[in-house]
Amino acid sequence: MLHCVGEDALEIYNPLSIQYADAQAKKMEEVLTAFRQYCAPRKNTVFERHQFWAYKHNEEAGIDKFVTDLRLRARDCEFGESEDLMLRDKIVFSIADHRLRERLLSTADLPLHKAIDICRAKEAATMQARAMAPNSSIEEQLVHAVSNTGRFAKYAKPQPNSARVALQEEWRTRACRNCGRLHKPRQCPAYNMDCRKCGKKNHFAAVCRSNPDVALVEAEAPDVNALYIAGISRAHKGNSRDTGWSSSLRVGGTLVTFKLDTGAEANVLPLAVAEGLPMPLNMQRTDTVLVAYGGVRIQPKGVVKLLVQARRKQAQLYFFVTDASDTPLLGRQACVQLDLVRKVEALARSAPATKQDLLQQYSSVFEGLGEFPGEHHIYTDPKAPPVIHGCRRIPYSVYDRLKDTLDDLQKRGVISRVTKPTAWVSSLCITEKRNGSLRVCLDPKDLNRAILHQHFSIPTPEDVQGKLAGKTIFTILDEKDGYHQIKLDDESADLCTFNTPWGRYRFHRLPFGIKSASEVFQQTNSEAFGDIEGVSVIADDMIIAAASKTEHDSILQKVMDRAIQLNVKFNKDKIQYMVGRSDTWATSLVPLE
Repeated sequence: MLHCVGEDALEIYNPLSIQYADAQAKKMEEVLTAFRQYCAPRKNTVFERHQFWAYKHNEEAGIDKFVTDLRLRARDCEFGESEDLMLRDKIVFSIADHRLRERLLSTADLPLHKAIDICRAKEAATMQARAMAPNSSIEEQLVHAVSNTGRFAKYAKPQPNSARVALQEEWRTRACRNCGRLHKPRQCPAYNMDCRKCGKKNHFAAVCRSNPDVALVEAEAPDVNALYIAGISRAHKGNSRDTGWSSSLRVGGTLVTFKLDTGAEANVLPLAVAEGLPMPLNMQRTDTVLVAYGGVRIQPKGVVKLLVQARRKQAQLYFFVTDASDTPLLGRQACVQLDLVRKVEALARSAPATKQDLLQQYSSVFEGLGEFPGEHHIYTDPKAPPVIHGCRRIPYSVYDRLKDTLDDLQKRGVISRVTKPTAWVSSLCITEKRNGSLRVCLDPKDLNRAILHQHFSIPTPEDVQGKLAGKTIFTILDEKDGYHQIKLDDESADLCTFNTPWGRYRFHRLPFGIKSASEVFQQTNSEAFGDIEGVSVIADDMIIAAASKTEHDSILQKVMDRAIQLNVKFNKDKIQYMVGRSDTWATSLVPLE
């Protein structure tokens, strides 16, 4: 046998100390036993028992599967005669249903087989109850709601304080679903704003929950005999407001006012109007169904062919007669036939050729102080003690210039004087800009410790680098006054009170120095301009990058229109218009010409 097993087996055999029963007559069975002992895995009873007690019960798999797995694991634990007791204890410990566990614990001298039977009975009862009442969860909620509004509900002890605390904690820590920011109740900046993604109101595009069209996997089969019309409506007395385009046309010598609907696929004539025409109607039966807005299906009374005369043209048109509308409707094809509407391939403003043309064409974007929609609220830790700083000494060389700067900021509505007591008062910090003007900032060292961070990712130049690949034309815009384009609510303005030699002032716009200012400003800009393809925003700098002049002009027009819509202002002195490279932070990103 040793001759046949090979060199690897001999290397194992040679160091083995085999105790033969008869050294003179060695038996092959003794050698095989030694090999089995060598190859058998070494067991660690402590580890196996740890694995046994750590094993978790999967309720979906059922109690029988759980018991089987436990028996397999118990084989290596060497429980001996106490194995059934260990299995029973493990079952009781692992049951998640507290009522079932109470029943097991309340049973005296509980053997293993009885514990298993109780668990099986509970499993079966649960499955049968679900089968009998598929909506049990909803019914349970309704029953619970009714029980809470019963005759004894009025005697329940109210807990207004805990509810108020929970509500305050929620809006402090949970971002709003409509704007993505933290704010007080009923102060959402997205209120009454149009979403640029779905067109609906009261939310921003960044948090729009509408499903994109590409996610559609299957759709209802179209009806070949259905025509879409969106303009079905009934007239309302006393409402003379113009709700769309209309035109008066002659039908058989009678003047009829039609609503022009280029989105409709058919012409519609109300039954009352059709019966009032002077000529006889040769109405024919039709199987075509009209589909109005919202999917409402309308079965016409019939279809007629009538001669319709406009100013320059006339045409024989088919009309679906229905009593579901009071307004005659002319569809897209008929409007084109009668030359009432024309298709315009392109309608665009001429793009500014130079920087000066840009400043003239969009002069309002470069004048005054901008203001993003909504008000920002600065959140603070309510446990942080307020701190009041005294007034710092101002160098005589900037004394007069500082007073002029404060007067200018007050005139523009950035700051205002404060006479009432405020809990927080910060020191004033002055920096000088490149053009020699002064920038008034807060030194909110203590206030920043109390401010809660509003986390938002700020892109780095490296993050933007990939977007600029293959682009050859660039325009760099700088938002004028940066943070000051974000308005603060009244409570946050009080937090931003500061001392000066001429008394206290407070900021009504987001000041420089607040630790959350950069994230807030980046988030606001991203929501305002981030959805425009070809635009990259870092802080108050905006890069428009394009591969051609046509593409560049299209992106620039979208940015300018958006700025007008949101009342955002740019700095006309820092524009770099249609350049091949930039001397700002984007220098390393923009390729040389």
